[in-house]
Amino acid sequence: MRFFVVILVAANIATTGFADGNNMKEVLRLLYERASLGAELKLVDGMLSNRAATFIVTDPKGKILDLSLERSRFASLFANATRVKLDTEVLSFKKDSNGVTCHVEQILRVEKVDPVKARLVSLELSQKCTDRWEPGENGVLRITRSQLELQRYSVGPPLGVDPLWPTVINTTTSSTPKSEK
Repeated sequence: MRFFVVILVAANIATTGFADGNNMKEVLRLLYERASLGAELKLVDGMLSNRAATFIVTDPKGKILDLSLERSRFASLFANATRVKLDTEVLSFKKDSNGVTCHVEQILRVEKVDPVKARLVSLELSQKCTDRWEPGENGVLRITRSQLELQRYSVGPPLGVDPLWPTVINTTTSSTPKSEK
């Protein structure tokens, strides 16, 4: 349910024009949340859905990076993952007449089984970047450019307990209905 609500709200906000300064951080949070939900569902297209068709990424020196294999690499990374989590924090943003530039910190965690030690681990890719959002087709905000400032990769412990599991799996109810007397 959360997935559909966020998608609908983000799509509605993104197509109704620019929000005022007070609401822009919330608009950006919802748009990044849409990408997070795509990642949690292991849907690469969902995770990358905020990007414009002309999206480019540059390294800290301004060199344009090749994204031709990005989708297939994410798909293979997600294929045997037990869980995926993408957290994005908008550190700052500046709105102008053509769009919004925001400084963000993102952490992608992919939980999988370590084949050598036969235990769960999480692969963590963290980055700080500056994203440029501009209205595209039908006024929908899309990321047109992302400049990487810092990127790190590490291996750590499993993701831990997901607070949503108790709502998905209710262990207090019986699977056998009680007979009526």
